[in-house]
Amino acid sequence: MSQDVFDGMPREVLLRVAKLRESVRNVYIALYSLGEANSTDVAKVTGQARAYVNMRLLQLVDLGLAKEIQKVGRQKRWVATK
Repeated sequence: MSQDVFDGMPREVLLRVAKLRESVRNVYIALYSLGEANSTDVAKVTGQARAYVNMRLLQLVDLGLAKEIQKVGRQKRWVATK
């Protein structure tokens, strides 16, 4: 991940993200850098399977670090909360 991604993150978010397991952290950082994305977009950035990314996105929602913003057909779009 590029250092530029961290430059724009608020300190509180950085502190919360630093405590996450690496797998969840990578998904959050990818989502944050993409802005708005579906799980396929995040999977391409992280190199993880889309189903695995979906599980991590749901974890991030439970932690208050991401939210679903729209659903087009069966495809959900997500955004990282700040």
